[in-house]
Amino acid sequence: MPLLYWGLAFVGHVGIWCATFNFLHSTALVRWARKTSEIFVLCFLVFPVLFLLWQIFGWLTSGSVNPTLIGDHPAGRTYSFVTTVIAFPTLVFWCLRKFSSTRPDGVIDFSQHRESMKSDSGRPLLHGRVASLLGLLPMNESLTISTDRSTIELDVPRALDGLRIVHLSDFHLTGKVDRRFFEKIVDQSNAFDPDLIIISGDLVDKRECLSWIDSIFGSLQSKHGCYFVLGNHDARVGDTEDLCRRLQDSGLIHAGGRWRKTDINGASVHIAGNELPWFSGAEYLPLSADSTPEEPGTQPDLKILISHSPDQLEWAKPFNFDLMFAGHNHGGQISFPLVGPIIAPSRYGVRYAAGTFQIGPMLMHVSRGISAEKPIRWNSVPEVGLFTIRAADKTR
Repeated sequence: MPLLYWGLAFVGHVGIWCATFNFLHSTALVRWARKTSEIFVLCFLVFPVLFLLWQIFGWLTSGSVNPTLIGDHPAGRTYSFVTTVIAFPTLVFWCLRKFSSTRPDGVIDFSQHRESMKSDSGRPLLHGRVASLLGLLPMNESLTISTDRSTIELDVPRALDGLRIVHLSDFHLTGKVDRRFFEKIVDQSNAFDPDLIIISGDLVDKRECLSWIDSIFGSLQSKHGCYFVLGNHDARVGDTEDLCRRLQDSGLIHAGGRWRKTDINGASVHIAGNELPWFSGAEYLPLSADSTPEEPGTQPDLKILISHSPDQLEWAKPFNFDLMFAGHNHGGQISFPLVGPIIAPSRYGVRYAAGTFQIGPMLMHVSRGISAEKPIRWNSVPEVGLFTIRAADKTR
């Protein structure tokens, strides 16, 4: 019984501090404050775990729980009771999300193909001591590329039937992952001959990688434009105006905090970008690209939102978007058997860690992303997403 009790207390304890971590990382805290909060959370996470291991050791060796200051103290008993109670909804949430997640009815076809790039003519793709060590971990899929193809049905005119959209997110150019990995991503994206390319933030982490922009982002090819927003990691380069200028000089179109309009086969497509809470602009966005204070504007044939984080879905609802593309959560990066991911930097926790979701009339896709600050991924393989639109009403 003590083992079961402390096991449940451990689950509840992990649930509390994972939720705290997720919430803190969904905010616009400056980097030093966020890093400080990480240390704070880690300390609270680790010390009770050591205590739990000590209790389990005592139970296994003597059949009784080891009395300690923490265990005997009223605060310790209260905390263990609270975490035990919290363990039940935590387990239910983790397990139900894992086993009840189904693709929306609007996704009428889905396929996935994986390709490993762990070696390239014997030359390493991971650089630096920590990255190289992480690359040696069993089942680390940080150098595997998953091409996810989805066919989605929308109420759009016949002119947009067959529209191909490539969604990329979270490149995290740090220099730890070799440029060749990202150039392979570009080659796969271009091979789809897309009509639109959507990039949902966290492109460049290090100023040293600004010189990569032309060979990576400048090589993307799309018939009707490559649109991007910034993410929280993009602020690390310091001068984000310079970053945007370089990206736009490479051929990308900045959609953050504004509307972009394009005509595709005679149909109007309006694209908006949201970089909140890290960059302002979207909070002042009118409900339509053509709206004014006096006129509400006309509804386009297809309305797309690019948001770095899925946390902006409530903001998106009044706009009547058809599609929303987001990233930021990396699929949790580490997804455990049975329970799935437990960490995602979102106010919703892991609810929208990755996948396609029906939010009212809007379809939202959250990418697992391409890379990360640290190249570690288990059961959350980097993603290149291709979305082919089928018109539900082909008579329009």
